[in-house]
Amino acid sequence: MKFCILNVTYLLLILFIMIIMGDALFRIKLYSGKSNKNGHRDHGPKVPRHSKTGHSIGHSYGQPSSHQVGPAKPGHPNRPRLIRQAQVLLTNDFNSDYYGMISLGTPPQTFKIMFDTGLSDLWVPSINCQTGCTNTAEYNSAVSTTYQPNGTPFFIGYGDGSNVTGILDQDVLNFGGVIVQNQIFAEITTLNNPDSIYDGILGMGYPSLAAPDTTPPFNNMINQGLIAPVFSFYLNRDVNGQPGGELLLGGSDPAHYIGALTYVSVSQQGYWQFAMDGGSAFADTGTSLIAGPTPDIQAINNFLNGVENGDGTYNVDCNAFMQGQLPKIEFTIGGTVFPLTPAQYIQSNGDQCLSGFSYNTQQSDDMWTLGDVFIGPYYTEFDFGNNQLGFAQSK
Repeated sequence: MKFCILNVTYLLLILFIMIIMGDALFRIKLYSGKSNKNGHRDHGPKVPRHSKTGHSIGHSYGQPSSHQVGPAKPGHPNRPRLIRQAQVLLTNDFNSDYYGMISLGTPPQTFKIMFDTGLSDLWVPSINCQTGCTNTAEYNSAVSTTYQPNGTPFFIGYGDGSNVTGILDQDVLNFGGVIVQNQIFAEITTLNNPDSIYDGILGMGYPSLAAPDTTPPFNNMINQGLIAPVFSFYLNRDVNGQPGGELLLGGSDPAHYIGALTYVSVSQQGYWQFAMDGGSAFADTGTSLIAGPTPDIQAINNFLNGVENGDGTYNVDCNAFMQGQLPKIEFTIGGTVFPLTPAQYIQSNGDQCLSGFSYNTQQSDDMWTLGDVFIGPYYTEFDFGNNQLGFAQSK
């Protein structure tokens, strides 16, 4: 994916606003126009964590290398197909990051991982890491009896300037208690991502976002007949609640949501992208906030009397938040209205109140990124088999 500036006619957003005071419902129906902005995603490890750029193998921003990885080896042909569910419990780091555990190799080497539906690669720090890996677990290929070398250079850059560099390798992966054979992953030797509280990232986007000739871990599980082609996220927004969340592989858990799921078709297979009233969106567990086109975000935060921080985020008056003076904000997806209350879209530490709506600095004109601020209140199912997403109110 290359950075680009879209020289297009700027169209102001048309807003229909209805305000009912008291037990207020604030409706914003968004009709997105076009704006001038850079065409890339931005990703950071702490609040605000929003948008990512593309990655590369040997070249920048998604250009394939002349030295490509060979195809992943198939699973054992005589292994029985095991269609089941697997659970990964998540830890909530102050509603900013959610992470769980995986292991690689034999014997297993354990890593603290962020599961990111906006990426499709798996990377962990290497024992040979020379920069940025001081406080992380590190993969040591020399002690794994199932390690298979690959050696293809790997690089992924994020819009906030952070990046990781390393090489591709192959080993056994334990993901939610399910053993995945022949998983290609990146062993990182330079980690320019110093504030992260996790060791690495496991991408759960479509295979088209992954490094050339590699298969994302969950798709590898599907191909090996280990799991049904669907997974779902429950994110606990109570920072003191246990567990902090749950990633369920192979299905969804009605114990974590109310009523029926509202389904919407994936409109473009890369990110988990879909159409909603006011434009296009994708559901991204690797994003802390909700990001959107600049005019839309400005309009929402202006109505909230927000003060811009200079990085696409806004602070709002904590007194107005605490006194119940802020409105609900609604999204309409698949004909169903999904409201967010101020308690759901404001992140407060007592002294500072951060709006959950930030600039989408590097996406297409009408693209919204529904991150943890949305996925927390609304249980989200990601269905590869039917190329659809499902949303329902979380319990």
